[in-house]
Amino acid sequence: MRPSWLSAERIADEKLLSSIRCKVEHAFHRIKVQFGYKKVRYRGLAKNTARLTMLASIANMFIGNCFENRTKVSFV
Repeated sequence: MRPSWLSAERIADEKLLSSIRCKVEHAFHRIKVQFGYKKVRYRGLAKNTARLTMLASIANMFIGNCFENRTKVSFV
């Protein structure tokens, strides 16, 4: 049951934002847990940016690979 002070339009907006947030946080979870990027070292911002960009692209490849290799379900 939804609260009476939230309109149907607001609930739809929050659901859209939640689905986007879920996809983004999944990629950051991969970067932090799988690749061990827990804290930023401020030795050089260019190095941090390059490392994070590289890890983000690798995480996207892993996520895409998992998506491609999942079992296909058919309801025929």
